[in-house]
Amino acid sequence: MIAMVGETLSDRLNEAEGDLISSRTALEAAGAMYLVYYRNHLSTEEQRVMPRAAQLLTREDWAAVDAAVPASDDPLFGENVQERFAMLRKQIESELSVSGQG
Repeated sequence: MIAMVGETLSDRLNEAEGDLISSRTALEAAGAMYLVYYRNHLSTEEQRVMPRAAQLLTREDWAAVDAAVPASDDPLFGENVQERFAMLRKQIESELSVSGQG
C-alpha cells in the first residue's frame, strides 16, 4: 500500500514541477496520506521488527546481512542533501515572493 501511495505522491509532485497540477488540495492530500503510511511503516520497524530481530539474530546473522546488503548513501542525510535542499528552498522562496506570501 505504501508503494501505491508513494507513487501517487510522486505523480502529484511531478505534475507540480511541470506546472500541470490540477489541485493544490490533491497534492496536499497525497503528501498527508504518504506520511500516514510512512510513519506507520517506521513505527512497525521500530516497535516490532527490529526488537524481534535483535532477539533472534546472532552476530553471524548480522554479519551475513551486512555482507549481503551493500552500504548505500542515505538519500536524506547523504553528501548531496545540502545542495538539493538549498535549491528547493530557493524555489519555494521564489514562488512565495511571486504569490505575495513571502
